[in-house]
Amino acid sequence: RLEQALAVYDEGLEHDALSAELHNNRGNVLLAQRNLEAIATFRRAAVISPHLGEIHNNLGNALMSGPEQDEAGPEYRRALAARQVFAEAHNGLGRWMHDRERYAEAKKALEAALKVKPDQGEFHANIAATLRASGDLDRAIVHARSAVALAPAMAEAHNNMASVMLALGDSENAVVHYGRTLALVPGVLEVHRNLLTSMLYVAGLSTVRLFAEHRRFAAKFAAAPAAAVAFANARDPDRRLTIGYLSSDFRHHPISRNVWPWISDRED
Repeated sequence: RLEQALAVYDEGLEHDALSAELHNNRGNVLLAQRNLEAIATFRRAAVISPHLGEIHNNLGNALMSGPEQDEAGPEYRRALAARQVFAEAHNGLGRWMHDRERYAEAKKALEAALKVKPDQGEFHANIAATLRASGDLDRAIVHARSAVALAPAMAEAHNNMASVMLALGDSENAVVHYGRTLALVPGVLEVHRNLLTSMLYVAGLSTVRLFAEHRRFAAKFAAAPAAAVAFANARDPDRRLTIGYLSSDFRHHPISRNVWPWISDRED
């Protein structure tokens, strides 16, 4: 009952505007509502009680949800300076490091979080993602399995399991876990794309099922057909055509390496 909770905290702050606890609790409600006003609320709490690690951790979490993510890392560090045994702040710092591809530092922070709370599925899911990204698939699969066992209703646990399975070449189980991810968060485009990719590598998968899944993707994500446009170019059938190729895979992807030789004038 978040709206009612917010009203209660607002009323409390009318009587005691210098209560860091009330500002912090109000910020948690706003964060649960995905309201970026939480950032300013946690900042007010931090000004009043700058030595409370929980406030800095909550501010870090709020910053990670908005456009000022670069500021989240220092807040997690302030939280840890105030309270060294703080699993959630280690976890937040690990996620922040991972997003910046600083995988060694991310792994160190996430290992510290797990040392304090080894039964947190979220922490296992996060370190599984970091280990996969850094190429340590043997350890990644161990943590991915722990994440799914400890938090079976957590979409990120299944998504990370699927990513590790796909990296290991187990596309069949990758399909299973991408499917479970979509059952929990059906509107995530990237997960559905990864599901389709994984399905292409499953031996014996019927083309009927594969086509049906692509149609389901199109129905959910494809834009409506564009309206007909009248172009001003000459319609001479003998003129030389200029052809452009468009793909999301023309950067760091095998497709770009395969296509480059025949769309380039270079021979190397």
